[in-house]
This record gives sequence, structure tokens and C-alpha cells, in this order.
Amino acid sequence: MKRKMLATLLASALAMSVAPAAMADSPTPRAPGATVTVVHAVPNFKADIWVNNAKALADVAPKTVTGQLDFPAGDYKIEVKPAGSTKKTDAVLELNTTLAGTEDLSIVAGLRPNGKPKLFVFANDTDPLMGGLRLFVAHVAAYGAVNVWANGASLADGVKNGQSANFLIPEGTYGVWVAPEGKVSPAVIGPIAAELPADSLVSVFAFGPTKKGKTSFIVAVRTLGMA
Repeated sequence: MKRKMLATLLASALAMSVAPAAMADSPTPRAPGATVTVVHAVPNFKADIWVNNAKALADVAPKTVTGQLDFPAGDYKIEVKPAGSTKKTDAVLELNTTLAGTEDLSIVAGLRPNGKPKLFVFANDTDPLMGGLRLFVAHVAAYGAVNVWANGASLADGVKNGQSANFLIPEGTYGVWVAPEGKVSPAVIGPIAAELPADSLVSVFAFGPTKKGKTSFIVAVRTLGMA
């Protein structure tokens, strides 16, 4: 995915509702261990999150972004079950992973292009900044490839489900929309104008469609330290 395309995806996402749990005024020192953020990007499904056969999060609504959770090094079995689940309830999604204790990850319950749920794992770049902002964008919605436009110019073609990127761009204001592959309109998202914040990691996850056919974004913003 091209650099400008990711900037426009971020701009459109920032114009949507930002998950309150993902906002932070300043970096918080953390104890040693892996850091995991859980993102619920499966529409119309309230979930319980189980870790090593214990319920860790209950009644998690779609578009929820947790705070940063500490995980000591070790082996983990992560399961997504329907809300109100017990140990005997079958998991809708399951992931077995080993954490070294140094990772900063986002684990995202999203959708494949065919609408079936999938657990995606993405690494977060939280290195200190010397100006600008870090962007992370992931397409985890049940939608095909798209074209991205900004201020009337085509920026990227054929962006597919499962693609992601993490990089630096300057702060600024952008007007953008996302259209089906090969088209200028009608827009899948937008047109939207938004200002991009400096000194932060902004993670953007495509979301949907809902039962009403709505596709949008989930946004998580973390303030980063200065280099």
C-alpha cells in the first residue's frame, strides 16, 4: 500500500468515532512483558475473550478497543466466544501463540472478504518520535479491493483485505474518500475531511459491513514519547 493512500485512510478514520479506551494523554511506563491491544471488528456480535481457558474480557461490543494489556512471556491460547460463554462453549475464533515478552501487538477479530470471522495479529511500532506521527492501517472488513482518493487525486488502487502498513507522515489536514476498485464513486467511505494528530501512533482498522451494509473504521490513538 502506498504511503499517501495510508494517510488518506487514516484521515477518513479519524473523522469516525474514536474508541475512548484507546485515547491516552501521555505515555505510561509499563512493567516488563508483551503488550497486547484487543480490537473487536466483527459487526453484530458481542463477544467474550478467553485467555488460557479463563475468561479475560466479557460482553465485548463491536468497535471496542481495549487499553494496552500486559502479558508475561509464555504460551497463550486466545479464544473468542459468544457473550455469556462458559468453558464448554465452542470458540468462534481461536489463536495459539507464544509471546517472548517484548512484543507490542494488536490482536484483531475481523472479517475475511467472504464475511467469515478471522483473528489477525499486527505488530505496533511504538518507537519514540522526532516529529510527525506513526500510522498503522489494516483492512479487516468483509469488502473487496478498493481505490483510495484524496483531494480529487487517485492515490492507490486495489487495496485488499488483510493488507497493513506502519510508517511516518507529517501532521496535516486531508479530504478523502474510498471507492470500489476501478471507480471514483460512489464512495464506500467518505468524502471526509480530518486533521491528523502529531506525536502519536494512530491505528486504523476497517470495519463492516453491518447488517445494514455500513462500512466504517475503528480508530485507536496512543501518545508516543519524543526521541
